[in-house]
Amino acid sequence: IVTLDHNRINFGKFGFENFLWIPLDQGEPPTNVAAEKVLNFVQGRDNLQAHIVSAEGTDRIATMVALIEYAIDGQTMEAALAEAHRFNEGQELSPAQEEWLRAWAANHKPGSHRRK
Repeated sequence: IVTLDHNRINFGKFGFENFLWIPLDQGEPPTNVAAEKVLNFVQGRDNLQAHIVSAEGTDRIATMVALIEYAIDGQTMEAALAEAHRFNEGQELSPAQEEWLRAWAANHKPGSHRRK
């Protein structure tokens, strides 16, 4: 489980062995370091099928979904942003989130973080 909320939940007490805590504010993008952590975590053998959760806002999940679809799945940024729009209940990401994703794409090729 990747949780994006500020409240740190001990998912171990629910039987989950692996979880990653990346607290994000509503409308704010992750840092590049946090993004790298998420991309590594969701591809970890012990973490397959990773779930991304946030009780505080769907925009955070949508941003991470777009990142994963671009950086791991190799989709175009436009396709990744369209998927983010769907995950965000039809709402656009914040300008900061979209700008960050586009900056990421400017510095990384689609599929750049896919493990072989």
